Amino acid sequence: MLAQVTKVQKSKLTVKDAGAIGGTTTLAKYGREHFRTIGRKGQASLALKITSDERRIWGSMGGRPKKRHYPI
Repeated sequence: MLAQVTKVQKSKLTVKDAGAIGGTTTLAKYGREHFRTIGRKGQASLALKITSDERRIWGSMGGRPKKRHYPI
């Protein structure tokens, strides 16, 4: 009976729940410093691609605008 319940629970796992489980597992495995490091790398990469004026505009808009997907 327990195996059947586990199968049902696994089939109802949402993408949000899966992401939360993965993030928690990564935190347990590598720690907070890992997330700080990758965050710094991401910000450094963004700073090379986007000018400070653009980032200032995004800040006034409440964050980075969504990417537009144009049809091919």
